[in-house]
Amino acid sequence: MVRVTKPGGWIELMERDILWYNESDAVKNWRTKIVDGLKAGKGIDLIISPLIPSYLAANKSLTNISKDERVEPLGAWGGVLGQAYAQIITWGAKNLSDAVADIQFQEGDYNSLIDMAMKDLDNNKSFDKSHRFWAMKKT
Repeated sequence: MVRVTKPGGWIELMERDILWYNESDAVKNWRTKIVDGLKAGKGIDLIISPLIPSYLAANKSLTNISKDERVEPLGAWGGVLGQAYAQIITWGAKNLSDAVADIQFQEGDYNSLIDMAMKDLDNNKSFDKSHRFWAMKKT
């Protein structure tokens, strides 16, 4: 992105991590097992927003690096927006089923756990955060 940005131009990134707030211990355990399992087994890091500022800072062509976070509800308790985010998370999680096939869950089938987790997140009025980063290419 930096290469194709004009001097004085801006780049912007948005990222959501698989990191939820007000989740139950069961959901936290499942989520952690998935995040840790994908990182250890396949080198896939699902929580990258803490790393992005250092990635941007490492590029000597960038300046004015900034960050913003937005809290977003997960589930029906958050109205239309919360329902939409819950649908996106459900879709994304179910599309990871092949990637997590090697991870064993004693509590049951992966897709069933996703459905239970989404109900739990809604009941607990859980939320997550969107992270927005922007930086200017030096002139």
